[in-house]
Amino acid sequence: MPDSSGSHQTSGSWSTRGEPAVIAAALKEAARAFGGKVSAERNNLIDMTFGSPAGYRLLGTLAPVRTRPVTLRVSIDAASTDVAMVTVTALNDPSRYDVEVSSLSSRQFARACSRLLNGLREAAPPMNRV
Repeated sequence: MPDSSGSHQTSGSWSTRGEPAVIAAALKEAARAFGGKVSAERNNLIDMTFGSPAGYRLLGTLAPVRTRPVTLRVSIDAASTDVAMVTVTALNDPSRYDVEVSSLSSRQFARACSRLLNGLREAAPPMNRV
């Protein structure tokens, strides 16, 4: 049985305007809009979970991308009084699956993460680079 624990990971970061508490609220609302939930929150860190481990175990690579189990670890650090740095690390669900086609699983994970990261960027838009 293949070990998929931690086998897929991606990250992204950007600067955005606003106070960390306001940014955190916007990101949590965006997560809910994508079917996610906040699984842990402490200081400037938020863990969000998406997808269905049970559904993915049953359907495997036939499961829709939106149901791919993903955990996002979001860090919001104040860079100045009105600018914060948002860092998001996406991890696959650490469960084991009976069958996993790693190339297909990697593509599904990448598509699921891209969808989620784009949604979070819309909720807390990156500052324009000059």
